[in-house]
Amino acid sequence: MKKTCIVFLMVLFFVFSNNSIIISSDDLGVSNGFFENSDLWAVFVTVGEPKLDDKNAGDLYDILLNNGWLESNIYYLRENNATKEAVLSISDWLNLHGVESDDLVLFYFSMHGGKIGDVPPLDELDNMDEFIVPYKLDDGSDDNILDEELALMFDAIET
Repeated sequence: MKKTCIVFLMVLFFVFSNNSIIISSDDLGVSNGFFENSDLWAVFVTVGEPKLDDKNAGDLYDILLNNGWLESNIYYLRENNATKEAVLSISDWLNLHGVESDDLVLFYFSMHGGKIGDVPPLDELDNMDEFIVPYKLDDGSDDNILDEELALMFDAIET
């Protein structure tokens, strides 16, 4: 089966800002028999806007649970738990907990980000690297997660 990985970014802001949206089990792939409940995984990472993040991520979390997703298959990093090290080890958590090649993994990231001049390896057509901002430790280190680092984490996931 083709690699199945869904990355949700700020698109969900629109979904949760409109109360008339209804997501069914069919939309999530559970009731149509395409996925077993144990084949469904979700990862939430929220940093920066606790009230908004907890509302939006919490709403999606509840929707998943109410539609057959297993709580044990959902990993949630919020605020001070969402450090660079923790975010980059998401693949380890998924692989250790049994994600398989034909499983579905939903990612929800709600955090700040930006662009900087391309850093080695110099591989960006626009000469810019993109980054996301995890929870910052006060140790003076550069905790931003570059697009290349995030890509390596995604590549390490068994699905």
